[in-house]
Order: sequence, then C-alpha cells, then structure tokens
Amino acid sequence: MAFACGLPGVGAWGAGASRQIQRTRWDGRGAHSPDLCRGFRLSSPVVCMSMSDARRMGRSAGRWEGSLARYTPDGQFVSRQPTILFLEAEYPFSSGSTSNDDVDPVGISIALRRPAGGQRDALEYRTKSMLQNMRLSGTFCSDLGAYSNGTLQLSSMAPPVLEQGMNACTVDQNGASVPVEARVRGVIFYEFCGSGGFKLSGLSVFREKRSDPAKEEDMKAERMRVPQSSVVSPDVANADVNDVASTQTVAFRSLSEYFAALEGTWRGRSETFTSEAPAGAPPVVSEYTMQFDFDAASQTIRVRSDTPASFETVGTVSASNALTATFDRSTLSMVLLGESGVTSLQPAAFSIPSTAPLLFELCWFRTANERYRVSRTYRANGAWMSTFFSRETRV
Repeated sequence: MAFACGLPGVGAWGAGASRQIQRTRWDGRGAHSPDLCRGFRLSSPVVCMSMSDARRMGRSAGRWEGSLARYTPDGQFVSRQPTILFLEAEYPFSSGSTSNDDVDPVGISIALRRPAGGQRDALEYRTKSMLQNMRLSGTFCSDLGAYSNGTLQLSSMAPPVLEQGMNACTVDQNGASVPVEARVRGVIFYEFCGSGGFKLSGLSVFREKRSDPAKEEDMKAERMRVPQSSVVSPDVANADVNDVASTQTVAFRSLSEYFAALEGTWRGRSETFTSEAPAGAPPVVSEYTMQFDFDAASQTIRVRSDTPASFETVGTVSASNALTATFDRSTLSMVLLGESGVTSLQPAAFSIPSTAPLLFELCWFRTANERYRVSRTYRANGAWMSTFFSRETRV
C-alpha cells in the first residue's frame, strides 16, 4: 500500500529491515483525554536507547503554537482548539549546557496549554520524559527529529492509541537538518467492536509552528505561570485557528485534489528501525523512487516503486476525504485530515491476532515538492515489527 502514505518494502512492510537516571513513563497522567499524548508505555525490551536518539528528540525543544483538530474515521471535521506546547530539554547538571549542540539531554519536560482569550487559560497536561530508555517504551526518532510513539505489543485486551509526528526542517548539503520550522503530530484511536476486535473511532492532528525568538526566550517564565494541577476541560471548543501551518504552501479540499497534485516521480530517503536489528543499532538508511499516476475520470491512483523491492498497487477514492483499499490481505483506510496535506493510513478494523501485518502511517504533503512520512508496522500477532521515517522530494 502506498497511497501517498505506506510504502511496502521500503520500511513500512519490509521484513528485516552509562549514566543512572530515574525512569519515568510518559503516560499522560493527569491528561484524561487520550488525544494528549498517552504514550511511552513500557513493554518488553527490543532495542536499547542510544544518546544520539536523545539529541534527536532535543531538536524539538521550544515553544510551539498551533491547534488540535479532531476528525471522524471518514475524515469529517469535528472540532478544533488552539494549543501552546512547551518542550524543555533537561541536561546533566555537570554539563551546564542550555542547548543540545554538544551535550545529550537526559530528559524533556512537556506542558500543553490552551491560550487565553474568551475562555479559561487551562493546562491540558504536564509531564516529564526521561530519554535514556525511549526505545524500550516504544518510541523511535529520526535524524530530522520526527518520532513514532506506541506500544511494542498490540493486545486484544485494550484498543490501541498511536501517536506519530513529523518535523519540517531545512536540510543542508550533507543531509543534516537545521532548526525545526513546523511540526505535525497525528493520533489514531480505536474502540472495541462487536466482533471482538477493534474499529477506527477517530483521528486527531496537532499542527504547530515554532514561536518567534522573543517568545522562546520567555518560554520558561511563561510555562511556570501555568497552574501546577493538571486540568482537562471536558469540552472541546472550536477555535479560529488556521488549519494550515505557517510554512505550508499547498492546500487540498479533497483526496482527488491531493492525488492530482501528487502525480509524478518522487525520490525518498528513509530511516528504518526493525525488531530484528541488534540492540542499540542505528536505523537502516536507504533511497528509493516512487511513481504516482492519477486518473481523475475513474478516481484511481496507481503507485509504482523500484527499490528496494519493486511493486505496483492501485486504489480508488471511495469518498471525498477517504480511500479504502486492500493490500496483502489487509483492508486499509486512508483519510485526508483537513486541507493542509496531512493524511493518515491505517486498518479500518482489525483484531489480534490478525490475518496480515498491520500498518499505521502519517503523511504530510507540506509543499508542492516535499513530503514527510512516518509509519509503524506490526506482525499478525501484534508484535512491533518496524518503524519507518522518510523525506521525499519531487524529481
């Protein structure tokens, strides 16, 4: 499946692909809404955390302004509220560092709040994450600072919640990223269904841009003004917030427009973490090419890829904001989330054990010539198999 999102054989479906600190789970305690980052669930160890991963996560530190939008499983808009997210990296006392240029952070303090203006200035949640054992709790980071967060073992006892995010960065001539400009974070929710499995119940998207330097300097003081008690408003208020991030240059009102703009050849660079890799191993880096052809008359998208494993697949738009298709015995639903080029690809329904591998992917078509993707794949028994990150540019 590669309908502007998952790419089989390129990380998504490919098989094979010293300091003591307190361990803290990022479980969103105090955040009773599952939208607000319920992750870092501790599971059986698969690979160990390297400090380079901590530095990757530290690149996202700062004050982020944006919105949280909620959508139905078929992509219909439900509500939106403004948000301010504080990510403050914490460094070893001995280093005296206040940046992540030369020292690995050991933790990140996280606070999400609702801006004042017409309603109470409310803290949504506050928590702290220690970075040494992120992979042990199911979180993986790319060189660009993108992340994928979710359990390492899907269970038949509880509906899964998965969160994935992408950073928009300028990339230098050596392929290294410079400061993050904007972020997109997506959350996928499931609920129990009558058959004993799970069905898609909703999707949420955070769209965020970095605050201006003056606000960044006042970030710590502003964060300290937030009440210490964790309060979650029972109501989700609509907000007059632009659905498109400040650095966004494309907008789509339907999947047909999305695929028409996607048509052509794209070249990608990917990073893939796999369960088969040795403990602490870096991600596997590869390059690939994809070709998209869209037939507006039949509403059919044809996708071809040449590396690392050739494949071709076809899908048809089933609704203005949704596409349903079958790949490798799995029925997948792709949903367009708003007009800012964000799509989410996931099973419409599944059970554990399933009849085929399970793919969950978020894609951000940020500009006419640039896309970002992040995905997680699970085996039929629910065990985590791989996590895939990529940045693609039009040829």
